[in-house]
Amino acid sequence: MICPTCRRETPADRPFCLNCGAVLPELPPHHDRGGMSLGARIALFTAGAGLASLCLLCAGLIVVTEVPDLVGLGLSTILALIPAVLYVSFILWIDRYEHEPAGLLFFAFFWGAVVAIVFSFVFNSVVALIAAQIVGESGGEIAAAVLSAPVVEEGFKGVFLLLLMLIYRHEFDNVLDGIVYGSIVGLGFAMTENIVYFGRMYAEGGLAGLALIVVLRSILGGFGHALYTGTIGAGFGLARESRSLLVKVLAPIAGYLLAVVQHGAWNLIAGTVVPAMLPPETSEWVYFCLVAPIQSLVLTGPGLLMLALVVVITWQREATIIRRMLLPEVENGLISREDYAILSSSRRRLRSMWETLRQDGVVALLLRREYINAATELAFRKWHEERGERPKRDQKHTPEEQYREKIRRLQARLALE
Repeated sequence: MICPTCRRETPADRPFCLNCGAVLPELPPHHDRGGMSLGARIALFTAGAGLASLCLLCAGLIVVTEVPDLVGLGLSTILALIPAVLYVSFILWIDRYEHEPAGLLFFAFFWGAVVAIVFSFVFNSVVALIAAQIVGESGGEIAAAVLSAPVVEEGFKGVFLLLLMLIYRHEFDNVLDGIVYGSIVGLGFAMTENIVYFGRMYAEGGLAGLALIVVLRSILGGFGHALYTGTIGAGFGLARESRSLLVKVLAPIAGYLLAVVQHGAWNLIAGTVVPAMLPPETSEWVYFCLVAPIQSLVLTGPGLLMLALVVVITWQREATIIRRMLLPEVENGLISREDYAILSSSRRRLRSMWETLRQDGVVALLLRREYINAATELAFRKWHEERGERPKRDQKHTPEEQYREKIRRLQARLALE
């Protein structure tokens, strides 16, 4: 803590200042008055686990019903899982400075792959049945794909981001966090959806048909759902950063509407307009090798380019925030100037962790990573407080002093490695 007499940094567990000897005030106990009792937490966890298990069972039934052939199901699952792992790894790579908790990232993927899939399947099926009664079976399928699917699917995927903002705001700092979480949700959704599409194509066209659909959905359109839900996440991230109530309300709505438009345009143009315009004698190879790449570039290229630009800008802003917020910690002696230079540079961070692994081993690497994350969290904590944000319920047990104390403990453990 900061000594009220000489303004020097002193460990929070000391009864007096190590510099001037003044008696330090005791830190007030942190009571989570707005929190839930242990029984309520257990009940909530049990209900959540039960709902997740039910959704997982329903998702499994949907996939098995749509792809009853075991060989096709196995091949489809493997071919859908491999690109999902690669694309998730890429999304995690763009989150350079403050890495999100593994548990929340897993839950984001699970939400997209299971929860959003189940609810979207039910709603889209109902819309297709109703539309088929009005405009016929083919018209019902088009209505479900163009009108219902974008609205329903992006809505249920976006619910995760809304819950994240309401419950885990302390793990949601800015636009980049929104893009990361939204993209992970979208990639989970795309994986399960791809299993179904791949299985259907294998049943109809064998291995050749399966290869074509894998190219179309996993390579040419692999970032489609990540783009759509990442756009919603960017809207929530902007709301998280902004001090304006108007922006906080309108940014998520604008992100959702833009995602719906992008998703609907893909389903309409790629799924209906382009196939109808092609001559009947057009071979599948011409479509997949020429037409599909062009439509993918036109329909998803601008959106991906815009998100990439936002990511680069956010990298620069995050580095600036870390430098500015941690400079007082250098002056107080908490963080060395060497570490200060490392913390605000992604390349230096990577080099530092590689050198730690090479010289001191895996345990030291994990401690070093935790230390870097703790210092970064302290920087963003101070940034949010500077912007006038009140302490959040989930953070009452981790004020700035406890972040500093965690950093000291990690520094001491690293010194022993």
